[in-house]
Amino acid sequence: SWRIYGVILSGSQLMFFKDETGFNAQMKKLKNSEKESAKLPVLKPDVILMTADSVAVYDKNYEKYKNVFRLVCPKGHQYLFQAENEAEMNDWISKINYAATFKTAGLKMRNLRNPYVGQQRRGTSSSGLRLGIGMFGYSHDAAAKESQ
Repeated sequence: SWRIYGVILSGSQLMFFKDETGFNAQMKKLKNSEKESAKLPVLKPDVILMTADSVAVYDKNYEKYKNVFRLVCPKGHQYLFQAENEAEMNDWISKINYAATFKTAGLKMRNLRNPYVGQQRRGTSSSGLRLGIGMFGYSHDAAAKESQ
């Protein structure tokens, strides 16, 4: 089933935050701290997925919701993400794969001043990845593989 999470993509991981209100407040503090010399907020993710040895792909066979992409991780784990539109979906796919390539190859990313923060809102075709909240779920394939 789909769940709403705040999502941050760093150079080596995707971090998920269950508390939408708290996540948005922390992101607002983070933006304000960039403008001022304020103390940075401490972000404590509820779920972390490492990007090493992972790949984000558009699965043309998945037809239940629009603008959904799949994150395939080591050991057969798979996750589905829904973007608001095709452009945002492609943006997330490329950024996740960029980060994953560097991590898998053991290279350090340069000029990554800010992590990529994204938001997905729950809903049908109008839900999307934008600054703030996230929607995230296990694929049915992964759940079936794990139960065997």
